Amino acid sequence: MKKTKKITLVTSVIILAATILYSCAKPIREFYTFDKYIGPSLTNEPKLDYNPTLPVVVIVADNNGTEIFDLLAPFYLLRETYSANVYILAQEFQPIVLRKGLFLLPHSTYDQFDLLNVDPDIIVIPNLSAMDKSELNGDIIGWIKKNYQPETRILSVCDGALTAAATGIYDQHPITTHASDLDFLRKQFAEPEWVRGKSYTKSLNLYSTAGVSNAVEGSLKVIKDFFGEEAQLELINHINYPQQIITDEHKGEAITFGQKLKILKKSMFSSKEQIGVILHEGISEFNLAATLDVYYRSFPHEIKSFSSKNMAVTTKHGLRIYPTGNIAQIENYELYALEDSLGFYDQSVKVLKPKQRYIFDYLLDEIGEKHGEAYVPVVKALLDYD
Repeated sequence: MKKTKKITLVTSVIILAATILYSCAKPIREFYTFDKYIGPSLTNEPKLDYNPTLPVVVIVADNNGTEIFDLLAPFYLLRETYSANVYILAQEFQPIVLRKGLFLLPHSTYDQFDLLNVDPDIIVIPNLSAMDKSELNGDIIGWIKKNYQPETRILSVCDGALTAAATGIYDQHPITTHASDLDFLRKQFAEPEWVRGKSYTKSLNLYSTAGVSNAVEGSLKVIKDFFGEEAQLELINHINYPQQIITDEHKGEAITFGQKLKILKKSMFSSKEQIGVILHEGISEFNLAATLDVYYRSFPHEIKSFSSKNMAVTTKHGLRIYPTGNIAQIENYELYALEDSLGFYDQSVKVLKPKQRYIFDYLLDEIGEKHGEAYVPVVKALLDYD
């Protein structure tokens, strides 16, 4: 009997410990868990707004998942030139799961775009839902290959290098990716010339960027080459980029074991913070994507976006975006906004005001104030930001 009680006690302790461990590790699980769009199905795909006098930029996306800054930073910067048709395409005319914290309606589908019978001048490949070679989307790869010509400029962003490498277009050409993923991707595809320590690469009309934050440098390089130096300089000033010249200099340092331990420690022992970012009409795609990405990479318990009445909102450059959070649960979240006086909530909201600062520098200072300066290098490593 005593032996049975002892076994029961030990078993109970193990179960309790496992339950606590599982609960405390939620921020790590949350990092690899993505929201699913459960709103109404959309059936009326509008005709693309196409200006035949302007070049065509296509940003490929995957409805099942696309990295948020990889997609929205190039979109914003290219749209801010006001000199191109810029389209986000996906397999279906349904909201794209942006990783993390947002749903985005594409402009059109790949099939519908093909009906225009136009060749893209620039194709941007962000990090899509595939995590390794076995998960790649053959239809998207096929579409890129079909629409590629030697004069087409291709920009691979961060781990979009996995999809770019799978096309074969980068074989024997330099390509880079997130510093923490480069060795893994090299093992998947040996044919490209994998480069570490560069913010971006260029070979002929093939461009690529290092991780996440380097979408800015890569996009600005393409803009300079395609639209001219004046267009690039205007954007450098517009986003308060910390330098007047875009260079490919980059440390390219992968996240360290010690930094992974800091993530584990924060996940296990810090308070269960739930981050909410408020959406509003005319919101900057660039600042929104940076905000969600930076706070996501700080490993909160949860991160969601919210809008008035859970409705879609229209961004500065006309994108329809949908919240991942339900307004009925907003009181459980620590709220952030990019604009004052939004007015549909009662609790306190921190308004993020980068003013004349580069958005990443501003947000990383916010992370330092919130979690301590020792945690900032962790988030920087996850952003691949120098």
